Amino acid sequence: MAKRNGRGGDVVEMELDLEAGWACQLLAKFGARSDLNLDGDCPGLTYLLKNGVPASHVDVIRANYLAELTIARSAGFEDGIRRLIYQFDIADTAVNRERAMSKMFEGRAAALLDIDDRHDLVDRSLSEFTGGGRSNKFVVEGKPVEVEPVAASSLMLAKESKPAPTATGYPAARENRLPRPLTARGAERQNGSG
Repeated sequence: MAKRNGRGGDVVEMELDLEAGWACQLLAKFGARSDLNLDGDCPGLTYLLKNGVPASHVDVIRANYLAELTIARSAGFEDGIRRLIYQFDIADTAVNRERAMSKMFEGRAAALLDIDDRHDLVDRSLSEFTGGGRSNKFVVEGKPVEVEPVAASSLMLAKESKPAPTATGYPAARENRLPRPLTARGAERQNGSG
């Protein structure tokens, strides 16, 4: 998806895929009947950390895991699993449904975690997942560029208006008119720079 949207080299996109992939991997490994909180001595947290997942990404993985867990426990998802195992003439048992669900999440995880193919343009040195690190600095270091304020675009695009002719065909006398607001062009003329 990142390549189609013009972000094929974006490290953030790769990390989003990896976070979602690890959430699916947790469901594949522990099933939908386990409640993992990914805190303290949780086996899911131990599994993630042993597999090299940076601790700074655990909160996002937890959120993805809980969202996927909600889907996996939904009636619609379970009905889909039942239809799938029926199509392959597999006995509809709780164990077989759990295995089928596990294999579905294992496949999704494998696809999301395959960054060599999906994110081949990403500089891996910028991601904690791949041994690098990404700085969270969004402010440019150094002196910011100073920009002069620009007049509103409506003022810049407005043409200098001329008074409409009166009923006799002559323009109104200058002293009877109210002063017009200055346009950008009028201000240049008044300052002598245009």
